Amino acid sequence: MSNRHSICLIFVLFFVNAAFAEKVKPWNFPIGFWHTGMPTISSSAKVDDWVEAGITMPYISQTYSYYNKRILNWTNERGIQAIICDSRTYCVNQSTSEPLWANPNDYKTVFQEAVADYCSYPANFGYLVMDEPRPNNMQQVYEYIEIANSLDISRHRIVNFFPWYDVNTPYGSYETYSEYRNALLELHSGSGLNNLSFTSYSQMDPDYQGLGSTNGWKMFFQSLDRYGQWTDDNNKDMWVILLSTPHVAEGNYEMPSEAAFRWQFNSAIAYGCKGVVYYTFYTLNDPMFEDGPIGKDGTKTEIFYWMKNTHQKFHKSYGNLFLNLQLVKAMQAGMAFASVPLFAPDDLIKDIKDEAGNANYPFIVSRFTDVNNLDYVMIVNNDWNSNVICNLSLNTNHLRLFRYDVNDTTLVSPVKFSDHCEITVELLPGEEVVYRIEKCSDTLLNGDLNSDCYVNYDDLVILIQGWLSCGDVFNSNCN
Repeated sequence: MSNRHSICLIFVLFFVNAAFAEKVKPWNFPIGFWHTGMPTISSSAKVDDWVEAGITMPYISQTYSYYNKRILNWTNERGIQAIICDSRTYCVNQSTSEPLWANPNDYKTVFQEAVADYCSYPANFGYLVMDEPRPNNMQQVYEYIEIANSLDISRHRIVNFFPWYDVNTPYGSYETYSEYRNALLELHSGSGLNNLSFTSYSQMDPDYQGLGSTNGWKMFFQSLDRYGQWTDDNNKDMWVILLSTPHVAEGNYEMPSEAAFRWQFNSAIAYGCKGVVYYTFYTLNDPMFEDGPIGKDGTKTEIFYWMKNTHQKFHKSYGNLFLNLQLVKAMQAGMAFASVPLFAPDDLIKDIKDEAGNANYPFIVSRFTDVNNLDYVMIVNNDWNSNVICNLSLNTNHLRLFRYDVNDTTLVSPVKFSDHCEITVELLPGEEVVYRIEKCSDTLLNGDLNSDCYVNYDDLVILIQGWLSCGDVFNSNCN
């Protein structure tokens, strides 16, 4: 048998096996960057920069497939997966919004070539197929996705959406933008794609399109809330592309401060995102762009180190926890942007206030659950500028409470009252805290001095430490 026939046979067998394969899973919580501005990655030292910044899922784009494959080897050695951006996997010309391939069979041929190049690389998470489908091409996009889904089905196909605009102006052949978006979501729901990704930069231009000082935030939270509901209803994962490189485009996207960078990321997690990507990592040599994480001169900027601090803390505190949690609900205390749910007490959370007892301080309050039906509460300081001491009250005092910290999970002893308990924690601007709640029996255990749901030697130690202590202020013999 000739080498050519051997390769063809292997290729056919691969597709037969792929037909029964599941999609690859993320090795780590996906944190990546868009490929815009990526230079030729000529050494593994560049990939080490990604590791330092806490990147686990970059979009990679090189002039030749050989360079992409070289990167896949380097990322595999470092436990990083990648999404491949190759002209053979695109189905639409991003500049003209017109299909790249007049004949679907032509697209199938070139996609097969790309799969043959990349299918054997373990670090290959999937392929970018389309960014921000337009009304004139979206039907063809999903017809081509159906073709792509028949090839290397163990890898993901990525389509990235616009933010969730709610406008009533016509868009293409549709009477309103909302009508277009709903039609696009209908196509996406039956596409076989496992996630929905969307772009959100407006939070870094609060006066987005001149429509008010908080309009950009409204669009940000509206997109997280609405797409989050849709992905939950359709059993898909939500990914978001945030802003790390300031530039002038539709808006005037400003330089994110360290607090704003942290806030963007933690807000996305609090709304249930299963992947976070940034635009971008490498800065385009274009006067419209200011320096992002890697500046125009190729050096690391302060944004790089803010990115590093945020991501490394996340990885060390939570690992893959959020890949395995299901968002129950996300609420906003103080003020709710864009009609997203305002905080309301429920069966678990009694209230949330700042140190002064102000219930109007802006917090994001999210509830999650895991496969064991344990409850998790995440609090985010929804403010870029102020530290805050947060007082969280829970509607039970029969519990064990664990706080996730860097490299550790700490048992917390809340202040207990007759029918509830309170936790106090200080948060930096945009900072988060996560608690796991394990409820005890309905009856309070006498002698459970450390609130761990057990009466044991640990409680005896606490008792002995205070043995014969006296706190009677009216007794002069009391020490």
